[in-house]
Amino acid sequence: MSTRASWTLGETLADQASSEGRPEARLPGIVLVFCDRAPTLLARALGEGPLRIGRDELARAGLRDDRISREHAVVQRESDAIVVRDLGSRNGTWVDGERLSASSDARPLRRALRCGRSLWIAVDDVRPYQRSAVEERGGFVLGPRLRSALQEIESLATRSSTLFVRGESGAGKELAARTFHDASPGRAGPFVAVNCATVPAALAERLFFGARRGVYSGAHEDTAGFFQAADGGTLFLDEVAELDLGTQAKLLRAIETREVIPLGQTKTKSVDLRVVAATLAPLERAVTEGRFRADLYHRLAAPSVRVPPLRERREEIPFLVRRALAALQCERALDAELVEQCLLHDWPGNVRQLLHALAQAANRWSVEPSRPLRLPDIEQLDGDPPIDTAPTARPRPDRRVASAVTDADARAAVERCRGNLSAAARSLGLHRTQLRRILARSSSAPDTE
Repeated sequence: MSTRASWTLGETLADQASSEGRPEARLPGIVLVFCDRAPTLLARALGEGPLRIGRDELARAGLRDDRISREHAVVQRESDAIVVRDLGSRNGTWVDGERLSASSDARPLRRALRCGRSLWIAVDDVRPYQRSAVEERGGFVLGPRLRSALQEIESLATRSSTLFVRGESGAGKELAARTFHDASPGRAGPFVAVNCATVPAALAERLFFGARRGVYSGAHEDTAGFFQAADGGTLFLDEVAELDLGTQAKLLRAIETREVIPLGQTKTKSVDLRVVAATLAPLERAVTEGRFRADLYHRLAAPSVRVPPLRERREEIPFLVRRALAALQCERALDAELVEQCLLHDWPGNVRQLLHALAQAANRWSVEPSRPLRLPDIEQLDGDPPIDTAPTARPRPDRRVASAVTDADARAAVERCRGNLSAAARSLGLHRTQLRRILARSSSAPDTE
């Protein structure tokens, strides 16, 4: 289904903005994001007077919702808030998940407004939503705010060889890195993504810079590191703050000189690449606490772009829900109340957490498809830790790390951990079964756990 374009009101932005020469004032308003089982995007600015929601208003935009009354609700600005009143609607008005009645006082709208089968969100400035619609491109959903960040990245890619991306887990940092790569002069080259949280300190130099044949047991040929693999393209260092200080020092030199020295060699090897670094945790705090080198921070921190979290891009949620349900083969379960549930939640784990919750809900729904598909209780979801950011969560081992672990590395790790295979595997960034396979190449794995 194609995305509907934003509805620009009769008056122009220039008419609504302050006089020429002054910055444009923000235009608070509401955005219709779902109507009668379909995602959409229609922006309405709130001026001095009230804005009425009803069947006729939708009809003027070419939309229809039979469950909306002709005069359903009214939305207006009061002081610094957007408030909603019900006008005696037949099927009810819900503000942030709570039902209004015609006798209720006006209620502030903070997240989502549901009238009939249609949903609106409150925004502090409707102008971005009037200028562009939500776009589905290359497997991604791009709303106006995310697209604005990506456009800034595309501009930087033509002027800088490095980029620092700030953003929460699951917000789209790798999408930002790939956008930088695709807009750079090295777009035809490789894009190499490295999760630094999976790089063990004992193997970091070998993984990043490669190794010479014969430098360690089992090294039968020269091996390239991440820097050589990204030569001519882009190296994406995700969660760069997880690297140990020794590796950070070597990384700084390689980024500054664009030269690497493979393990066991004395001659440098030049590489031509762009570097994108990203982190979930604030690097400034890591520098203050002595966990991240200040010189590497200053080398990476500019230019920087922030990827907005999903809670600042709620207009994307209906499109994400539709895509997820289609992939799970339960599109017919899409309705306004399910989308409303998703709009009311902050999603600290961002898109990844939303998709995970929808998959769980779809699994339960498949057992009893006669009932509506619903998420778990919103309060329960709010109490969940962000997906992949909980303190106990372990990063998924990287196959490239496993392939670089030698028999000697494995035996030394087991010895350091006094025969505890689980601890030894964690120290090498491996699963225990991967460590067992490596040990089995030369000898039987110890029986102690």
